[in-house]
Amino acid sequence: MNISDYFADYVLRRPHPRMRLPAIADRMTRHAWLRAYDAIFERSERFPPDRLAAIQEARLRTLVDRVRASSPFYRERLRDFRSHRDFTAIAPVTKHDLRTALDAGTVLHPGLASFKVKRSTSGSSGIPFAFFHDRNMYTRRIALYHRLLRWVGYREGDVAVWIMRELHPEFGAIPFVCFGPEDIERRKEELYSLLEGKPTILHAMTSHLIFLADLFERDGEKFNLKGVISYAEPLHSEVRRYLEMKFSAPLFDNYGSQEILNPGNECEVHDGFHINSEWAYLEVVGEDHRPLPPGQLGTVLMTSFDNEVMPFIRYKIGDLGCWMEAPCPCGRTLPRLKLSGRDLTYFIHPNGKVGDFISLVLPILERTPKILQFQVIRSSRFIYEFHIVPTPAFDDDCRNAIMEDIRKYLGPEATVTITATDEIPLGPGGKPRVFVNLENDFLTRVSEQGVPYEKHPRKT
Repeated sequence: MNISDYFADYVLRRPHPRMRLPAIADRMTRHAWLRAYDAIFERSERFPPDRLAAIQEARLRTLVDRVRASSPFYRERLRDFRSHRDFTAIAPVTKHDLRTALDAGTVLHPGLASFKVKRSTSGSSGIPFAFFHDRNMYTRRIALYHRLLRWVGYREGDVAVWIMRELHPEFGAIPFVCFGPEDIERRKEELYSLLEGKPTILHAMTSHLIFLADLFERDGEKFNLKGVISYAEPLHSEVRRYLEMKFSAPLFDNYGSQEILNPGNECEVHDGFHINSEWAYLEVVGEDHRPLPPGQLGTVLMTSFDNEVMPFIRYKIGDLGCWMEAPCPCGRTLPRLKLSGRDLTYFIHPNGKVGDFISLVLPILERTPKILQFQVIRSSRFIYEFHIVPTPAFDDDCRNAIMEDIRKYLGPEATVTITATDEIPLGPGGKPRVFVNLENDFLTRVSEQGVPYEKHPRKT
């Protein structure tokens, strides 16, 4: 092992230093660490698998020792942990478990209140969830975002523009905060000014990319896009081909998670997600919660190494997947995960444009404390049924407010019903289906508008 690899190995086995510094000193220190992490992650993505495994084992041991001392919720769960071999015996945790622990005050680190950053899920699991990040985790998170940009083709002097619904505290690109397609269209000149000139990486939700592709074409706008990143919504193969054709640029899918933050990236091979093993520990498990071999479909569990404020240990993220066995042709040794069972969550809006699931269910997410779980059944472009598992705080006023906001989004032509229920039925693989789309008219439209696909070579 050369000196650079030794230094990378040494740093990655340890949590990021926790410092309370004045603002200017904090920015300078973060910048220095970012430069170091950029170089470290470029080396570690090609580490031998046994070295990556040793780094993960060291991080797990440190995490468990610290969490046992600070969290009554986890103390009992982690009681018998002695080594990495004991990890699979720890009971997985769910959103419901953590919501209950938050209400009871047993999961947050009592000594790290100044590092708390409140966040919430996007609703893709159908279970609204508010939680906390550890501000100390964001430096490494930004460096991992730099890794994603580098894989997409970003080089010094390029521009990366990330279209997001809310300002992420851990972003590593120029943020363009918007609230949906209508907001993008109102402010399109502002967006166009960001995209003009230099080679650009464009990063947005899949449904927003579809809207942008049509908007650019309608306005006759062409930009020098080196690559495009999709996130937050499933990327169907036909949609990928459609967007690559429209943007004349390669498209990279990003495995995102509000709770864990960027567990994996797609490389230029576009076959599965490379897991950022230096950042999170992922498992694919069977019904007994024990790890499955490559190729076998199971439940994905995630453990965040760097969130000590609110630990996520063997957390059921809500995804199904399997490990890929063969080495990736790109040469990177980070393990690859292939996801399964994700439904398309974008659709044809009653107004004929592209609708997105997050905008559709935002009225529910905004009332998270009053709703345990939900499901949307779309029978056609104009008929939508919402099933809600309520808490005791859910009342007629809440129901009426949700109905009013949903109708504002869908417009007067839509028929909307809201039904309270005791539970959401499980779908294939034992996972609840959050968005049941009985008329998949979106893929029909894409197929009708598509052209013969030619894979775009990666630009350099």
